[in-house]
Amino acid sequence: MSDEQEPDIQTQTLELGRLLAQIAERDPGGTPAWQTIHVFREWLAVAGHSSTDERYFADVLENYAAEERSNDDLFTVWELLHPYVAQPDDDNDDPPEPPKRFIGLPMG
Repeated sequence: MSDEQEPDIQTQTLELGRLLAQIAERDPGGTPAWQTIHVFREWLAVAGHSSTDERYFADVLENYAAEERSNDDLFTVWELLHPYVAQPDDDNDDPPEPPKRFIGLPMG
């Protein structure tokens, strides 16, 4: 067994963002590959549990039809949600403050 630990959710979130940005830059109007959609949905499920407001992630997971959207759209959704992923704070045990507002996502 490997002693390597899985990267924290913040690291995984940033890495997913880099990947989605690269894909959106290469083919902004193209439909996301099924692997990309799968990873994005897995991230929504995991990141939601460690976010400042899990409802946003659950709503997108349940209602966002990524198969019908573009690569650029998928990256845009990530950009809207990633600030809600809780960031580790070694000096403070209080839960993080949620962002001041959330821009509603077009779901239909």
